[in-house]
Amino acid sequence: MAGLLPGLVVAAQRVYGDDPVAGRSVLVEAYRVTASLLVKLGEVELAWVAADRAMTIAAGDAVPVATAAVQLGQVLRASGRARAARSTALAAAYRIAPPDLDDGHAPVLSLCGALVIEAALAAARDGDDHATADLLDEAAEMAARVGDGHDNYRRRAERSAPDRRCPLCGVVVTAPRPPRR
Repeated sequence: MAGLLPGLVVAAQRVYGDDPVAGRSVLVEAYRVTASLLVKLGEVELAWVAADRAMTIAAGDAVPVATAAVQLGQVLRASGRARAARSTALAAAYRIAPPDLDDGHAPVLSLCGALVIEAALAAARDGDDHATADLLDEAAEMAARVGDGHDNYRRRAERSAPDRRCPLCGVVVTAPRPPRR
């Protein structure tokens, strides 16, 4: 897979160069995939470059910025900056979230849910059990409104309320919620 990335990015750059409006989402997606794979391979510094390029190309449009922010959150977590990852993911999620979730469209709610899950993963990495549980509940609420099978931005915010399973990483929260202080 890693061997395919240079060709993918070059092809996406060509599409963007030929038609910046139509090619924008293609190039953002190519950089997102690149950043995600580089994080998985432990190449965090290179993942930073790809995530930064995705954010730069997406700038000016809240939904593409939010999609790129998922990978930026992953890069921040992988580099040990969990608080920054949480802040970044939540800022992007709340920027595109509808004022009333009942009025939200499935694609946007799915993306919001994925960003909130990214924030929950960052909170867990930071050792904040309360925030982790709250954020997973918030993502589950969004997922319940979206329903199964609606993952327009390929972020996997699936129904998760019944067993408090993190749809992104599959972790099941089995321990009772910690008491509030």
